[in-house]
Parts: sequence; C-alpha cells; structure tokens
Amino acid sequence: MKPYYFIIALFLLLANCQKDTEIITGDISGKIYCYDQYGFSVPDQSGVTVKLFRDTAFLGYTVTDSRGQYGFENLPYGKYSLSLGKDHFVQTREPHIIFHAGGYSPTLANYYLFEVPTYELLLDSIGYYAEDYRLIIHLKLNGDTVLPANVYGLSVRVFAGNSPEVSRENYISAGKAYLSEYGPGEWQTKVAVYGSLHDYEMDQNFNQLKEGTIYLRLYPIAMGQGYMINDYFPVALGPPSNVIGFVWDEVVGNR
Repeated sequence: MKPYYFIIALFLLLANCQKDTEIITGDISGKIYCYDQYGFSVPDQSGVTVKLFRDTAFLGYTVTDSRGQYGFENLPYGKYSLSLGKDHFVQTREPHIIFHAGGYSPTLANYYLFEVPTYELLLDSIGYYAEDYRLIIHLKLNGDTVLPANVYGLSVRVFAGNSPEVSRENYISAGKAYLSEYGPGEWQTKVAVYGSLHDYEMDQNFNQLKEGTIYLRLYPIAMGQGYMINDYFPVALGPPSNVIGFVWDEVVGNR
C-alpha cells in the first residue's frame, strides 16, 4: 500500500470513530397541566417540582412557572423519565417516559396533575336499579344533594367488608363507583346525587359478602388514575365516608 493511501484510510477510520463516540445533545421541555378536584384547570400552574431521571439515576429538578412550563437543557439523547410533585396534587398513573432524540428541536413532553379530593361523602341508604343490575347509594356531597355546577360525574373507590370497621386498610372486597345526579335510565332528569355501583366494578371477593351484612365505605379519588379496580396511587384517595350496611337479599330480592 502506498503511504498516502494508508494515511487516507487512517484518517477515515479516525473520523468514523469520532462519529460513533459523538453525543447528540438537546433540550427537554413541556408543560404540566394542573386540575382541581372537579376537573377544572387551576389559574396558577406554578410550583410543580419536576424531577429528571435516567434509568434510576436522579439528574436534577426544576419547578414550573405560572403557565406550567418546565425545561432541561443540553441533555444527551436517550431514555429519560420524570417524577412530578406538588402539595395536595397527584400525578397520573401513566409512566412519564421520554425518548429524547436530541438535536436542535427540543423534545416536548406534557403531563398532568390532579388535585386530591377534599370533598366529603355522607352515605344515607342503599337502593337497587334492576334494569341494569345496579346498586344505588343515596348520599350527600359536602352536605348537599347536588353536584357542583358543571360537574357531571366523579369517581370514588369502594371498600366492602363484613364489619363496620371496614376501611381502605381493612376490607374483603374493593371496587369503584361513580357519582351522578341523573336518574338511572333517565339521562335528562336530575335527581339527588347518588353513587352508582355494579357487581362487575367490585373484585371477585364481593360475592362472598352477599350471605350476610355488607358494610361499605367510600373514598373520593383524584382524576387521572387507572381504569382497573386497584390501579391507583393510595395518596390519590380523599377523606373516607361514613359506613353503611345492608343485606343483599333485602335490597336486591328476586329482581
């Protein structure tokens, strides 16, 4: 090989090695949207602590401004994750994973926080709507028989047991229900607010309670949690309701 061919080949090899080891950097930015316990956007979106991780390594944090904006600069390309925190708010159950490409255009990643509910539920009595096999839990929300204005439905978690001491820590069956104020089967008629609960919205242990007295306690839950019965962060639960008991056959009968 002629000497100058060798020099050219060596130059190309070094250039390719440099490309392989070159790290592409860029920014990660976005917005964190905060919503109150009824699903309305809060006026001031500031104060969310946004922590940045790569694998399990903590890289740093920033805090959102009044518009909910955050940003991290000059990050090598790769896979990152975010953890969000703000007093009285909880992040959604979706994983906050970011696949960061780097380069001139920032990687945009928007996420959501929801307020942990503070409203209180007072359970009154149990009814049954036979047409779609639904328990109706008559109740009050913050002492009122109607939902707040422009609120059309809220989720609650249900804990059932065989004693009045039932709670989120002491139960046999867990499930979910929804608050509504439109009459069952009458979707244009408003009635007093109630909790709507189907059998299939409780786990399989619910059937073993039907032979005796069933005791229920309800907890409000922040929005943005999972759809499965137990798919939620425990900190997303609001204050517990009182306990109400009923006998399945006496409420449901042969209907």
